[in-house]
Amino acid sequence: MKVELPAKAILAAVRQVQPATLKNKQQPVLGCVLVEADDGSVTLSATNLEHGVRVRLALTVPPGRPGRVAVSAERLAAVLAEAGTGPVSLDARDELLRVGAGAARFELPTYRADQFPEIPTPPADVPGLTVAAADLARLIAHTAFAADTKDTAARYALTGVLFHVAGPSLTLIATDSKRLAVDAAAAEADHGADTKVDRPHLVPARLLRIVEGVLPGGPEPVRIVLRPNEAFFTAVGCQVWVRLVEGRFPPWEKIMPKALKGTATLPADEFRRKLRQAAIMADRTASRVDVTFAPAKVRLQARGAETGESDVWMDAPYEGPGVAVAFNPAFVEEFLASTGEPTVTLHLKDESSPVMFTAGPKQACVIMTLIR
Repeated sequence: MKVELPAKAILAAVRQVQPATLKNKQQPVLGCVLVEADDGSVTLSATNLEHGVRVRLALTVPPGRPGRVAVSAERLAAVLAEAGTGPVSLDARDELLRVGAGAARFELPTYRADQFPEIPTPPADVPGLTVAAADLARLIAHTAFAADTKDTAARYALTGVLFHVAGPSLTLIATDSKRLAVDAAAAEADHGADTKVDRPHLVPARLLRIVEGVLPGGPEPVRIVLRPNEAFFTAVGCQVWVRLVEGRFPPWEKIMPKALKGTATLPADEFRRKLRQAAIMADRTASRVDVTFAPAKVRLQARGAETGESDVWMDAPYEGPGVAVAFNPAFVEEFLASTGEPTVTLHLKDESSPVMFTAGPKQACVIMTLIR
C-alpha cells in the first residue's frame, strides 16, 4: 500500500476511530487502526469487538499502490500530530509502515491485515430508520448523561440508553434510578419497519458518545438499524457498530410524574448560576439544595455541619401552591448543562414527589427529591 494525502485529514480520521481501539497484550491488533487504500480513496477502521468504527476520507486520493495494513492507532496518531499541515505519504511494505512528512521519516511496525477482526455491517434486508444527524446528536446530549455509570450486574441495563421507535418518532430514554431523561425527534422508518413495538434496544451510553463524535452534526441523514443484540449507525463516509446492553429497562412511561400542581419558568443560565452559588455550602457527603417556590420568587438554601450555610434568591414566575423541595444539585446541573434552551420549566406536585424539568419541544428530565 502506498498513498499520499493531507496530514490533517488522515489525523482527523485516526482520532475518530481511535476510541474504538483496545490495548490488549493477547490481541495487540485490537489497538490498531486498519488502513485500506483502494480506488483513489482511504478507509480507516478500528474495533475492540464491542463496537467498531469505519471512516472513509471525504477527499480524492491520488492513485497509488492499493493495499491494507494494520498499525498502532496510538503511534500513528502521535506521528501525524507532529507532521504539520502538508501532505504525508504512507508506504506499507516489509512489515513496516513508512510515514513521510516533509523532511521527517518514520517507520512503524505493522500487523497483518487478515488478523484484524471483521467489523459487522448491517444486513441489506433489515429495515431501519433515518434521522437527521443534528437531531440524533441532540437526543444523545439530552439523555446519555442520566444513564448509570456503575457497571454492576444488578443494574447493567441502566448503563444503556433505550431507543424507542413509535410511528414517525425516535425517543431516547436514560435513567440511573434517581433521575430519568427523555427526548424525541422526527424519524422516517424504512418500508416494512416495525414502528409499533417497543423492543429493548439498549445502546451503551458511553458508546453513544463515540457515535456522537464520529457522525456529522448537520442535517445529513443517519440511518439506524436496530437488531436484537446490535445497532448500526451509518452516514455518508462513516459507520459505527455497537453491541447492545442486555437486560430489562424500567417502565419509563410510568415513571413520568402526573397530576403536577406547580409550574416555575426559569431562565436556564441564571438558575444554573444561582444553583451553583447555593451548592457551595452543601454537605459533601449528602449533597442537597432546598428550593422553596412562592409567587414570583425562588429561594435556594444549603447547609453543612462543616461548610456553613447559603441563602440565595432569584425572581422567577411561579404558578401553583407554595411548595419546598430538595434535590441533588449535581443532577439539576447536568440537565441544565445538556440543554441549549434559554428557558426551562420546572413542574412540581408536592415536596415528596419527583420534580420534572422540561425544555424545548420534547426534552424532559425527572429528578427524585430528597427527604426534607
